[in-house]
Amino acid sequence: MPLIVLKGLRGGVGTTSTAIALARQFHQQNKEVLIMDNCTENILSFYFPAQERSTTLSQALLAETPIEQNIFYYRPHYQVLPFGLVNKKDNLLLQLSFSAKQHLTHFLTTFMQLHPDAIILMDLQHTQDTLFTPWIEKADIFLSVTMAESNCHIRLNQHAFIDNEYVLINQFRATSQIHQDFYQFWQTTSLPLCPIVLHRDEASLEACASRLPLYDYRTNCMLVEEISQLAQWCFSLFERKEGQP
Repeated sequence: MPLIVLKGLRGGVGTTSTAIALARQFHQQNKEVLIMDNCTENILSFYFPAQERSTTLSQALLAETPIEQNIFYYRPHYQVLPFGLVNKKDNLLLQLSFSAKQHLTHFLTTFMQLHPDAIILMDLQHTQDTLFTPWIEKADIFLSVTMAESNCHIRLNQHAFIDNEYVLINQFRATSQIHQDFYQFWQTTSLPLCPIVLHRDEASLEACASRLPLYDYRTNCMLVEEISQLAQWCFSLFERKEGQP
């Protein structure tokens, strides 16, 4: 089962909207998908207001109840598991809880066994986390979502890359000289850049304002085409890994 982890290099780079759009693209290609997050501000649920539930992943971990009961189907074979809104005290408790880590590991291991052909996408925040960290190294593809600007440039220079990790540039503006300068400079370095660059698209902002995933707001936009290219690139990496001895 392919596992894709997307983690923002900092907050506000569009990790969640990118993960949702990528999951939808896989779903469009007849793949079963599960998208989940670890955002204590409950950003993932924001895009699925009609499916908001009283129970979430974090509540299941705190109460040690079956996690699978908190999954909802946005579309057939498109499953969503939001982390939910969590206060600082409960989040600290989860981060320190060995039983919560075991509970999450058991759920994911069982899910992979029951859905061997599904694609799991984890939308992870840039903040420190112990619950999901072990899964980063297990990812088939780890995308560090960034923007071509000075803040991310500083963070990239202090970042320790792992195997299967790629830098995904998001919200790129071709008309911005500084965006072009950083991108061109990064291309001369050893940074593991993803070959697909996602441009800034007003459709994405409008979709967020409408509380809709990009695909359900507008399918005929530039960003949808780029997400499609990103999905195909992911498939090529999956196939290459499967072909390895």
